Amino acid sequence: MAEEKQYGSSGLFIPACLFLGLGIGLAFGQAGVGVLIGLGVGFIAMSFVKIKSEPTEVTLPSSIAGYFLVLLGLALVVTGIGLIFFPTALYPYIVGLFIALFGIGFIFVGSKAIGQK
Repeated sequence: MAEEKQYGSSGLFIPACLFLGLGIGLAFGQAGVGVLIGLGVGFIAMSFVKIKSEPTEVTLPSSIAGYFLVLLGLALVVTGIGLIFFPTALYPYIVGLFIALFGIGFIFVGSKAIGQK
């Protein structure tokens, strides 16, 4: 009988990194920036780590959705860091544009995933 691979939820990285970023952000008086950076790191971690019962694998993303999560994470981290140094240049114009584009990206990736089933 072939051994069946049981995958856990790597989505737990998002709330874990979100709260970690929030805590660090609150410590430095920049809660919003900490949340953005934590959310970005959570998306990046979620796309690279596959949790099985044993052992945990770290692999490169193998789908468009995986690469989308990496891009989303990088954009959130860069936006969060940019808000520290250039708050008036990035907020609300560029940040709003990024959020709207990633909303469209989620719709696109979600519709492709539903179409594959």
